[in-house]
Amino acid sequence: MAKFVSCNCVEHEVVLDHMNAIRHCSNHNLEFGGRPIIYDYFDGNNFTKEDFFRRKWIHRQMFRNGQCPSTCKNCFHLAEKEWTDDNYIDFILLTPWAECNSMCVYCPVCTDENVKKNTKKYDYYSVVKYMMDNDFFISETIFDFAGGEPTMYERFDDILELIFERGYKNVVIHTNGIKYSETVAKLIHHGQCKVLTSIDSGNRELYKKIKRVDEFDNVKETLRKYAAAQCVKPNAMRAKYILVPGINDTEEFIVEWLDMCKELGIISVILNLDFNWIINNTDLAYKQKDMPRSPENTTMHLYDLIEFTKSEAAKRGIVTSLYGEIFTIKTLVEGEVTLNVIDD
Repeated sequence: MAKFVSCNCVEHEVVLDHMNAIRHCSNHNLEFGGRPIIYDYFDGNNFTKEDFFRRKWIHRQMFRNGQCPSTCKNCFHLAEKEWTDDNYIDFILLTPWAECNSMCVYCPVCTDENVKKNTKKYDYYSVVKYMMDNDFFISETIFDFAGGEPTMYERFDDILELIFERGYKNVVIHTNGIKYSETVAKLIHHGQCKVLTSIDSGNRELYKKIKRVDEFDNVKETLRKYAAAQCVKPNAMRAKYILVPGINDTEEFIVEWLDMCKELGIISVILNLDFNWIINNTDLAYKQKDMPRSPENTTMHLYDLIEFTKSEAAKRGIVTSLYGEIFTIKTLVEGEVTLNVIDD
């Protein structure tokens, strides 16, 4: 093994993305570039282990030569350590569809006709099965489902059953909870799955304002069922609250949401921030030195809400994790870069 700067995304991850791309990762670098491509257009055919790792090695070899691909420059996921030459995937993000059954105000995909027009379906079940059959994965590989809405894909339950049968124990599902899945509940019950649902409110009217569909009661029932299935891992069902400044960023709304989570049996929650606010209110949002274009008190208000949420959640026996864009607020206020990871 040799020590050099690289990234686990390039070394051992893969993203089955919408618009038929297969990527090393879904991360933006500091200039909002990034997301390097393995296959720029993929229709499900001519996929072999040899060709896949040959393409992946193009980026991997650059790092070994002391170079950094332009798509990866200034990305805070880069790390210097001893990297192996082994070919395996320890994280796969499955998001090759754009369909959804809600219209979240913070989602750029639901109103992007170009994405809807250019995203063509392929049989991702067969691709993942081929990868399993040909030893792409290790026992600890994480299968992360995002979207669009993953439960809308016609083979969603099939691929979960395949994961269950093969004994993989690290599944993460980002779902809006509108469509309940018995298979998801089964994986939760067996301790093989964590579910993240952005309900973003504790009442029906606020939910409709953010999601632009009237499914609040339905989603609450889904969350209740998933929470009830938590036998092995008590924090398997996680409710997420995406702060949308000007809509749901008040202490009263957060308390209402936390009380609802407690009533549903959810003891682990996630706080995030509307990505659009980041784009519109900071210059290069992930750069430590940049100041927000919006009034400074807005940033401090959001920062204070982080501490408020953690404190109020703890009073209710609920653990709070921070996720994604909310780390930009911590970076701006605290003056140091904080990686966007979920705490366990």
